[in-house]
Amino acid sequence: SYNSDCDLNNIYVDDQSNIYVTGFLYGKYTIDNQTYEGVHRSGIIIKLDSSGNILWHYRNADNTNFNGHHSIVAGLYPDNSGFIYATGSMDNGSDNQFVLKLNKETGQLIKGLYKHLPGRASDIAPGEDGEFITCSFNVRKGNANILTLAKFDEDLNLKDHIEMSSTDNFNDGHVIYDLKYDGSSNIYIAGFFDGSLRFGVGQPYEVNSRSRSPFLAQYDYDLNFKNLYR
Repeated sequence: SYNSDCDLNNIYVDDQSNIYVTGFLYGKYTIDNQTYEGVHRSGIIIKLDSSGNILWHYRNADNTNFNGHHSIVAGLYPDNSGFIYATGSMDNGSDNQFVLKLNKETGQLIKGLYKHLPGRASDIAPGEDGEFITCSFNVRKGNANILTLAKFDEDLNLKDHIEMSSTDNFNDGHVIYDLKYDGSSNIYIAGFFDGSLRFGVGQPYEVNSRSRSPFLAQYDYDLNFKNLYR
């Protein structure tokens, strides 16, 4: 039961029909007969069985790295080795990203990487050889948003990332909503842009719009731009 602000924004079902939800809770709330109260939004992960019984829950509020910060868990995926990888954002005047590694059976936090990149994390997807990929957008007041793709290894080391930047300040914002890896060296991101946006680096593919334009962009596994559909 919740008697304050909450948002559950993503869901994942594993091969044993267990359900994982992510989001945040704020104020006074109860999870699995435990009541909490806090002055900051706390990112959460809740694991349930197929009948809706809560198996465990994880809160950023119990992690001292989030002291004084609002936070939200934006997405996760369980791997085949007993771990969960999650991404989200923490805010203490500006948005910064985090990634977490947890035990899939207990929800115990194993490791975290905090404030490694600016912006609001949107999604996470498994990559190759234990790696994973995240996407995000960086909200900049009075300036253009920047979209980011990043790759990490299983120990949460940042391996590579690219930024898709605006070429002017005329925009309502660029946003990535979703990320998928097809297992055949293709990464796809979906969202919208408004204004001018470079989708690549080196020899960027630049597009312009004076109204919000949905897009689906394709990259190879080395984060090189390949195609744009809009």
